Amino acid sequence: MLGLLDRGDRKIESLEAILAHGRGSYQMQAAYELGRTYISMDKFAEGARTLENYVRKYPNCDNHTDALSAIGLAYLNLGNNEKSLAYYKKVIEVAPKSTDAQSALAAIRSIYVDINDVDSYFAYAESAGMITDIGELQRDSLKFTAAEKVYLSGDAAKAIPAMEGYLTSHPNGVRQADALYYLADSKAKVGDRNGAVDELKRLVGLKQNDF
Repeated sequence: MLGLLDRGDRKIESLEAILAHGRGSYQMQAAYELGRTYISMDKFAEGARTLENYVRKYPNCDNHTDALSAIGLAYLNLGNNEKSLAYYKKVIEVAPKSTDAQSALAAIRSIYVDINDVDSYFAYAESAGMITDIGELQRDSLKFTAAEKVYLSGDAAKAIPAMEGYLTSHPNGVRQADALYYLADSKAKVGDRNGAVDELKRLVGLKQNDF
């Protein structure tokens, strides 16, 4: 009821009081709800810590995979990609056929794209048996999306190897023209004008494109 009334702090106090009692029928539910409440209030460190204790103490609980996913989300918001990936992968390990596993895989893909390491995503997805037939078009799309995120971040120095990586792995990729333009622009921004000209020459040498 306190949650429905948007009295989050009071709800936390009540749940902590139940847990402090140390016994009773609602210890497990209170621990789970406390962790979820912390996360809903953007208190990610507290939420992660509480739910980690929860899954450790109640490994066979009904909400086990949901709690693991919530911990993954908490660490993602805390900027800890390594721990976030570890917990999302635990979801897939524990319940590979569940809808939670599909959601976890989507989160894992998003993290690998954000850190421009889609090759590791494909390797993991295949090894986990989540994806057995990854098409070339999907590889092309994710590889470019990851590189584009680096370019759009405004860090030209990091965008150069990201775009070069895409062009090397997909020399005739669907987004080849975009990659060449971004690469030329990035080289110009770091002062490599000759390199920028070379990439623009490659771009105009392609068949008709938006540039």
